[in-house]
Amino acid sequence: MWEVFEASAAACQVLLGSGIPTSIYSYQDGVYEDLLPFSHLLVQTFAHSVVPFHEKFYPWFASRGDYGLVQLLRCRPQSLPYLMRYAAWSGDMDLLLCLHAKGDLLSLANLLDIASSRGHLDLLVWLHEH
Repeated sequence: MWEVFEASAAACQVLLGSGIPTSIYSYQDGVYEDLLPFSHLLVQTFAHSVVPFHEKFYPWFASRGDYGLVQLLRCRPQSLPYLMRYAAWSGDMDLLLCLHAKGDLLSLANLLDIASSRGHLDLLVWLHEH
C-alpha cells in the first residue's frame, strides 16, 4: 500500500513540479485568468484604450513583474507593439527595456512621438540613442 502511495506522490511531484503543465497549457487558446481584466483592451485602438488599460495593467505588472509579462506575451504575442507603445506612454523604462529584449522597438515609428507627448525625456534620449 505505501509503495503505491509513494509512487503516486513521486509521479505528482515530477508531473506538477517540472513545468509540464505549463507546456501543455501553452497549446490551449485563451489567457490566464489574471490577464482577463485587460486582455480585451490590447486589441483596441491604442489612443482609445490606453487609459483604461493603464488602470488595470499598471498594478498587475507591479505585482507580477517580468514573469507576468512573459505569460502575457505567451498568450497574446500580437500585443507586443501595443505594450511597447504603452511603455513609451507611461514612461516605464523598466518595462521598455524588458520589451526591447523581446522585439525591435525601432520598428514602431511613433514611439518617439508618444514619449515626447507625455514629457518622458529619459525615454526620448534612450530611444534616440538606440
